[in-house]
Amino acid sequence: MGVALAEAIDGLYVAFADEPRPAGIEACPCCVSPAQVAALLGPDDLRTLPAETVADYAAHAMTTVGSASDFRYFLPRLLQVAVTDGFDWPDLEIAVGRLRLAGWLAWPPDQQRAVRAVLGALWDQTLRQHPISPDADTVLCAIGNAEDDLTAYLAAWESLLRTGAAAPAQHLSDLLNWSARVENGRWRLRNAFWEHRDGPVSDWLAADSTRAAVLAGFDAATSEPALTALAEVAPLL
Repeated sequence: MGVALAEAIDGLYVAFADEPRPAGIEACPCCVSPAQVAALLGPDDLRTLPAETVADYAAHAMTTVGSASDFRYFLPRLLQVAVTDGFDWPDLEIAVGRLRLAGWLAWPPDQQRAVRAVLGALWDQTLRQHPISPDADTVLCAIGNAEDDLTAYLAAWESLLRTGAAAPAQHLSDLLNWSARVENGRWRLRNAFWEHRDGPVSDWLAADSTRAAVLAGFDAATSEPALTALAEVAPLL
């Protein structure tokens, strides 16, 4: 985990520090047992909540377990696990997508900023390393399941492409070759977790500015991996 992501996670705990611990959580016993609910409510320090306990909650939060107010209390630990060690289940796209269910875009500005700091740091960390798990397709889809506007995230990718660095170019090559398809003349993303919200990415892939960034990156690139990836991408855009 990079420094920026660690600092963003710390900021998340600060922003949500005043959220009250739930006195109880309504839960479908088929999804989360009373013992699991008790485990959720046990630690005084949210950071010590075991990842496997958080996973059980994250998989069902606000569908069959708990409310949006419960979710705000658990969010710092949930996001911390999701963007660092990750869950075996649920997938990152589901865990981050719970933000949309919770109506986070109506939360206080400081809480929104703290969430975006985590998502932005995760995205930047992802774009600057290749290979990395989860990959750019997964992380972007997870962010897209939470955010209505992906402009800043796609602009960050475009900016890094222009530098000629290898990792952002390799991620774009992977996306086009393995995670996307051309449908009716447009790139569409295969990841089912997008649930038809991939339009902004499709538009970005078709934009002149994206192709210009790839060509600028090719002129700036000095490493063989970067040149190879950019040469693969350019004819596809």
